[in-house]
Amino acid sequence: MNQFNKKGMTLIKVILSITLLGIIAISILPMSMYSVRYAKWDSIKLNALNLANSQIEWLKSYDYEKLGLNKPDYDPKGEIEEDKYMNEHEIVEIEGVEYRVYTNIYWVGRKSTTGEPVPDALKGIDVIVEAKDLYSGKTKRYSVLETMVTREGEREPKEPGQLTVYTFFRDANTPIDGVKVQLDNGKIAYSNMEVEVFLANLNAKEYTVKPISWRGKGEDIIAKPKDVNNSKSQWIYEETVEVKDWKKSGGEFIYPEVNFYIDFPGYIKFPENSNYPNFKISIGPKIEPPEGISSDDYLKIATTIEELKNLKFWRLWPYEYEICPGEGDNKDTYFLVDEYGTIWDGTFKLSDIYKPTYEKLELGFGLIEEGTFKWAEGKITEINIYFTSS
Repeated sequence: MNQFNKKGMTLIKVILSITLLGIIAISILPMSMYSVRYAKWDSIKLNALNLANSQIEWLKSYDYEKLGLNKPDYDPKGEIEEDKYMNEHEIVEIEGVEYRVYTNIYWVGRKSTTGEPVPDALKGIDVIVEAKDLYSGKTKRYSVLETMVTREGEREPKEPGQLTVYTFFRDANTPIDGVKVQLDNGKIAYSNMEVEVFLANLNAKEYTVKPISWRGKGEDIIAKPKDVNNSKSQWIYEETVEVKDWKKSGGEFIYPEVNFYIDFPGYIKFPENSNYPNFKISIGPKIEPPEGISSDDYLKIATTIEELKNLKFWRLWPYEYEICPGEGDNKDTYFLVDEYGTIWDGTFKLSDIYKPTYEKLELGFGLIEEGTFKWAEGKITEINIYFTSS
């Protein structure tokens, strides 16, 4: 009997031991998985850093006169492909991970020993290495390196005019690089890691400058509008600036600076083959205008239902609108509604801030000759129609 009890106690101890080991293993497993993940992330980051270093050293040894991006109208123009590692590989694969290397080359201004501005004193270089995160699948930056190179020997005198553009995502709290900016003379450049676009060697005159695209995201771009061009039915977000001749400025070297707040645009999307009447529509943001400007027509665009789908909206603003039907329909009421029949409240619903927003709307109307209708929370709740005896 005693022997039986001893064996029973031993079995219980074994079961308890296995249970405890299981509990310990379960608690350690997440830590182990995190360690494996961290080790892989660390390996990717190290490989990205090595690629960036190699690209920087290769660029520093390149012929200075040919050191620039190989893009039409780019300044400084050169032989370097912006999206190829050492001008050869768009993708570099290491241990099953695909890396992409991006290069930006730009002017850096300085002052001479006599105090005169030298807009093209140096060339700055940014190298960015990106790869997909193994777990989320999203593309991430794993390495960013910057450097500057200078010319050896004498330089040829050039036009000293310069213009600096700063780029931000939505507001001044979120600087963003890789934005392509263009002058009306065709010259283009990218914003660097300091979110600065430095346009050098400019003649003294007026220029129009605007952002036209951003690296990796295409031409779906809009800057915060400043005015309206009703002849083209679009908002204006370019800037007109004057670059002055520093030799005539009395020793003060004051060059223009421009801030652009950019975002993905919002679009109004109607159903295909809708065949709506091409009514005129006046639409604009519900915001406070600058002091001294009437709020009635501030940033209001006069366009048509047909052209509305081509309009780029600054999607952070709420909008108000008025649809103007033809003379024969002047007693009808028209408005924009969503697919559920809810009257559009003038806002864009953002599901992803890093993609354009498409607001799906339809043209609604009411046949009310005399009377009123009310709506609450975007829906018509009451209609009053007045009849007269004949």
